[in-house]
Amino acid sequence: MAIPILDEKLDDTPILGCFEDVKLLLCSWCCGACTLARIRAGLRGSKEGCSAVELITSCILGPCCMFKTRGDFRDKYSKALESPVLDQILSCWCCSICAMSQMGRHMQRNNDFPPMKISAN
Repeated sequence: MAIPILDEKLDDTPILGCFEDVKLLLCSWCCGACTLARIRAGLRGSKEGCSAVELITSCILGPCCMFKTRGDFRDKYSKALESPVLDQILSCWCCSICAMSQMGRHMQRNNDFPPMKISAN
């Protein structure tokens, strides 16, 4: 018997549900690169935190990293983001803070969101 994923869909984490987790929302708003680096670290399976390289690339190449991360998120949680790719691009462009918060909340519910800790690797 296979163990189901805790929360396969984002139905309970809507993109405009930013205020469900105010701490994550404020972290995304004040330092979006930190939140994005944590999401990227979680997508690669890290439980230790993000690497310095992830943080630096998130700072320098923010929008590009956001689109790439959203695509990787869509690949990992294939049923989580069923909307068309154009909708995903628009959500990243127009409401990146909400999109980061949405991905972070989903990963927290699946215990995939690493702590805010930067490693040298």
